Amino acid sequence: MKTKGFVDHILVAAIVFIMLCYTLSGIFAGQKNWVFPVCGIMGITITGICVLRSKLWASYDAVLLCVFLCLSLVSATLAGVSTMDFLCSRFFSFWMMSLSMCFAVQTISDGKKAIVSFFFFSSLVLCAVSIYVIFHASGPLLNNVINEDVLKGCFSKGRLYAFGNANVLGVISAGHMLLSVAGLVENGKRNRVLQIFYLISLFIGWMTLGLTGCRAGRIAVAMAVSMFSFVLIRGKLEKDKKRLLFEIVMAVIVFAIVLSTFFLPGVIYKAVMGLIGLEIDDMGLHKILDDDGTFSGRTDIWFYSIKSSLKNARRFFFGISPISAEQLYGIYAGHHEIKVVHAHNSYIELFRKHGILGFVPMIALTIAWFVNSLKIFALKEKDNLDIFIAFMVMAVMVMGMTETLPLISSYDCYTSLLFFICCGYCMRLGREQK
Repeated sequence: MKTKGFVDHILVAAIVFIMLCYTLSGIFAGQKNWVFPVCGIMGITITGICVLRSKLWASYDAVLLCVFLCLSLVSATLAGVSTMDFLCSRFFSFWMMSLSMCFAVQTISDGKKAIVSFFFFSSLVLCAVSIYVIFHASGPLLNNVINEDVLKGCFSKGRLYAFGNANVLGVISAGHMLLSVAGLVENGKRNRVLQIFYLISLFIGWMTLGLTGCRAGRIAVAMAVSMFSFVLIRGKLEKDKKRLLFEIVMAVIVFAIVLSTFFLPGVIYKAVMGLIGLEIDDMGLHKILDDDGTFSGRTDIWFYSIKSSLKNARRFFFGISPISAEQLYGIYAGHHEIKVVHAHNSYIELFRKHGILGFVPMIALTIAWFVNSLKIFALKEKDNLDIFIAFMVMAVMVMGMTETLPLISSYDCYTSLLFFICCGYCMRLGREQK
């Protein structure tokens, strides 16, 4: 028992270490040279220990993930990539990190304690990162210095950038908010110190997400909170058809309220900077219903990505390879100089890089995870945290409609790790109830 407890502590410490290194490497680009190899090797070790320790090799998620990685190797080989280069790639390292999250939470004795610990340390790290980014972006404004550091933090076109892109930072901040809400759900009124910490964490995540102008992140957070409020309201009231409409209306109202609050971070930031003596006229933040061409631009990219995947048999069956840096160009008529690095949709990008043969097992697994998260509501032994984690999984999937997470190697996007550990936890709950 002591040995088992020691191994559990080592596994928790290891996945927290991977999360810490992976997240910080996004803004300290020079650290990537060692972060991916080291964390990739740790991911392989953790995954192997967990699969052998809990005999997970026969589980359908382990089988599908193994098939997917094997097909990824075939795809890379057909594209002229050697096996050694594939195994040393950031793609492979990323997937090993992700799998270590998924399998570690399934094999640790107290899965809930493990994921709660992960949530706490993740919230702590993301608080520090968000504060650093905002200060790094604000300093040059006060000194009238041009700042174009999109990795560590800057304002560009009125939006807060970091990790190389405003939307990447927005998605990370959305994950930060979801973590903070989960922490509040778990602790409630039991621990006043943790309650205060998660409220502060939630505020920091909310400020950062609001300043990025990332609409996908806002919608995902509002969706998760509104669905959770529906469950809470339904639990308080008698379950009958007459009150169902009222409960749905209340959930829609919560969704609208949460969504409408995201204009406030820009107002607060401008007010604070105004007190310091700096007037900011335009934050340039997107409103949800703004018609700025983003949606039509996204659909053009989606259709062109699918079209490019149908050019020949290799692309259709095996894709361009998961480690290909091929960009999309020629999307917009008369603007062939515009290049797009990815499909802006996790599921289409999955098809573009892995082909139909890699797409099928991964989508099958994603659907299985989604269904498994829904099954949590039918479990006899569940609590509010279990329910909210299921909604977190759904929220990240929604963000995947416009971003390359959680299924593709978004090298700087912590939220992919959050997705995999939450899916692993849902898998564990399902097994424990059988």
